[in-house]
Amino acid sequence: MFFPTAIPKKRYWTLFIRPNALIIAKLEGSSKKLAVYEEFPLPDGILVRNEIKDPEKLVGILSQIKEKLKIIDKFVVVGIPEDQCLNHTLILPPLSSKEIGEAVAYQADTFLPFPYQKECVDWMLIKTMSDGKKKVLVSAIPKNIIDGYISVLEKVSLHPIAFESTSLSLFRLIPPTERKLSLALNISNINAVLLLLKDDSILTSSLVYDQKDTLSIIKKVLDYYLSEKDRKENDLKIFTCGQNLSQEITTQIGTLGLKIVNLSVNTKVYPTSKDNNQILLSSLLNKTVEPPHDEKTINIIPENQLEKYDSIFKERGGKKIITILLFLVIFLNLIMAFAYYRLNLNIYELKKSLTLTEKELNSLDTIKNLNSRSQIIKKSAFQEKLFSEVSNLIKENSSLVNITNISYSQLNKELVLSGTTKTRDNLFRFKEILEKKALFLKVQIPASSLEKDNNLDFRIIGKL
Repeated sequence: MFFPTAIPKKRYWTLFIRPNALIIAKLEGSSKKLAVYEEFPLPDGILVRNEIKDPEKLVGILSQIKEKLKIIDKFVVVGIPEDQCLNHTLILPPLSSKEIGEAVAYQADTFLPFPYQKECVDWMLIKTMSDGKKKVLVSAIPKNIIDGYISVLEKVSLHPIAFESTSLSLFRLIPPTERKLSLALNISNINAVLLLLKDDSILTSSLVYDQKDTLSIIKKVLDYYLSEKDRKENDLKIFTCGQNLSQEITTQIGTLGLKIVNLSVNTKVYPTSKDNNQILLSSLLNKTVEPPHDEKTINIIPENQLEKYDSIFKERGGKKIITILLFLVIFLNLIMAFAYYRLNLNIYELKKSLTLTEKELNSLDTIKNLNSRSQIIKKSAFQEKLFSEVSNLIKENSSLVNITNISYSQLNKELVLSGTTKTRDNLFRFKEILEKKALFLKVQIPASSLEKDNNLDFRIIGKL
C-alpha cells in the first residue's frame, strides 16, 4: 500500500525588486515550471539604496501589475537589493533555540551598524560543532527599509511573508559541499555582491557599487581573510552569475588563480536565453518559507507581521490534514476509518498531556534564562582593565582615529572599535599600534571598512 511521504509545499508569488526593475513570478504547483513571469521597469528615483523614495508611484505600478496578472493570492516572498543588509557568523556555546535568539540580541551591538532595536534580525543554525558549540549565521536589515516595503505592499493588499537579500539568495545557490571554502559573485547592471564562504557559512560579504573595483575587492578579500596555506591547499572556486557578468570580467578573475564556475538555470523553465539574469530569481522561487523562529532558515520579517504568519501556517497545516484524511478514506475505507477515529482520539489525549508538559518546560526555560542572564551581566576585573587600557590608547591616538563606539563580547573574546578616520593609512597605523599591545592576540579590519581611501567609517576587531 502506498502512502505519500510529503505534501507538496505551498508556492507563493515572488516579487524580485531591483533598483531599476521589478520582476514578479510564480512556479506552477509542485513543479519547477514557471506559471507566471513578468518584468516591469522602475523609473529612476523610486528606489535609492534600498529605500523607497516615491511610495505612491510604486503603489501605482504594483496596482497595475496586480490587475494585469489578476493576482488573487495575498501572500508574497520579496527579494530586495543588498544595500544596507548585513550577514555575520557567530560561534555560540551549546544553547537551545530560544537561548540562541537571546545571545544574538545580546551580541548584536558588536557587529550591527545600527542599534538592535532598529534592525530586523533573524538567524539560522549552520551546524553543531564537535564540542557542542553552535555556529549560526545572522542576517539583519534596517527596520525602516522593511517597513517601507510592507507599507507599499499592504496598500495593494499584498502581505510579505519573507524578505531576502541578494547575498542570502546567492548563498543558498552554492552547493553545501562547496561551502567549506569558496567565493560567490553576482554582478547586476547596478552593482556587484561578493561572498566569501568558509566552514559552511558566510565569512564576509561586500557590496561593490563601482564594478570597475570588483577585481581589486576580490583580491583584498583573499589577501585579508585567507592565508597562503588556505590558498595553496584548496582549489579555490568562485561561483559567478549576474546580468553584467562579461567575458572580460571572467578573464580578469581568472588571473587571480580562481577556478570559475558559472551558475546556471534550466533554460526550458525560465523565459530568457540569458541564464545569468534569472539565477537569483530561481533561488527566491524555491525558497522554503518557514516562521522566523525556525532554526533551519532565515526569514526577515517584523514582529508585527507574526500574526499574519500564524494564519498562513494554520491554513497550510489544515490543508495537510484534509489531504491525509481524504487519502485514508479513499484507500482504507471502513477499517481505516475506524483506525482514523482511534487516531484522532489519541491525538486529543496527547494534546491534553502536551499542554501540561509545555507549561512545565516553560517553567524550566524561565529558570534557565534567569541563570543565563545573571551570568551575562557579571563584569570581571579583566573588563575594567581592558576598557581602561583601550581608553588610554584612544586618547593617545586621537590624531589618527576618532572612536565613536566600543563594544566587548565576552563570549567571542572580541573588542570592536567603531569610528572614523581621515585616511586609510591612519587606520593601518592605528592597527599596528594595537597589534603591538600584548592585550590583543589578533587585530582585524573588515574589508567593508577599506573600500575608500579617505574619510572612512570603520570597524576594527581585536581578538583577546
